[in-house]
Amino acid sequence: MPEKGKLLASKTESQIGQALQEVKSRTVNYTPRLLFIYARGAGTMSVAGKGSSLDAIISLAGGRNAVQEFNDFKPYITESLVKANPDVILLFDFGLSSLGGTSAVLKMPGMALTNAGKNKRIVQMDGQLLINFSVRLADAIRSLNKLLIP
Repeated sequence: MPEKGKLLASKTESQIGQALQEVKSRTVNYTPRLLFIYARGAGTMSVAGKGSSLDAIISLAGGRNAVQEFNDFKPYITESLVKANPDVILLFDFGLSSLGGTSAVLKMPGMALTNAGKNKRIVQMDGQLLINFSVRLADAIRSLNKLLIP
């Protein structure tokens, strides 16, 4: 079904282009710094560095990854959180739930010292949508951008 595949690829490319234009118009004067925390409970957390899939989607959605010191993922430590000083904390929906919700994340050590903690900017997204980079990529870009710039 090569013709259907070409049609789907063309449609997806067009949708992504439209989403990127929308992001560009919404982020003219503001590029929020995000810290993505991958969590499976308080004892198992890591953060996404540059070159990761999360770094890419953050950029596509008009944000800037707050962690640029390393590639891929590293264990979460309080000192790094404070140093990164993100404007927004991003988690998968199941990750936020595993930590006990937004109020629990805001009580994590060091969180109150960050812009995200001070402004209570903890956001969550469906993990499959956020990192799948499939035909729903335009939806992921728009959804994350709307969380970043309400």
